[in-house]
Amino acid sequence: MKNANETTLLNFLRRNGITDPTQVRKIISGFDLHKPVYERLVEPGERLYQYIRNSSVVEPVQRTGNWFCIARWATMDSLAIFSGGAGRHLVEFTVSHPVSSIEGTASAMKRDWNWAGGGFGGNTQVYLPQHALFALVPKGTHLPE
Repeated sequence: MKNANETTLLNFLRRNGITDPTQVRKIISGFDLHKPVYERLVEPGERLYQYIRNSSVVEPVQRTGNWFCIARWATMDSLAIFSGGAGRHLVEFTVSHPVSSIEGTASAMKRDWNWAGGGFGGNTQVYLPQHALFALVPKGTHLPE
């Protein structure tokens, strides 16, 4: 039996054209379904942050993903990701157009070196579907000093 949070996620993903069962399962597993999950309109001027993977032999071009946090001080572990072999760096984005998102709490996950994921979780995270990434304007990189 599905809980209300899973239903919210499934409805959001379906409305945004995400129907591949493997992809849907991966996205849902990233949220702690025991904590509130809700749709939220991300407004112009809001800031989102993402730990983007550094370039590597496997992924020579850095790419903006779909998962963000709203607090600059969020740690990778609290978002259930880690630096992996190539490392990651924090990038700040400003939203230029209103876009729909799904927001909730990162679930705890076992480490998986295949995608540099896994960690304690527990922090607020935001998922944007691919077509919403157009609304993001990169503001800069926050590298450790």
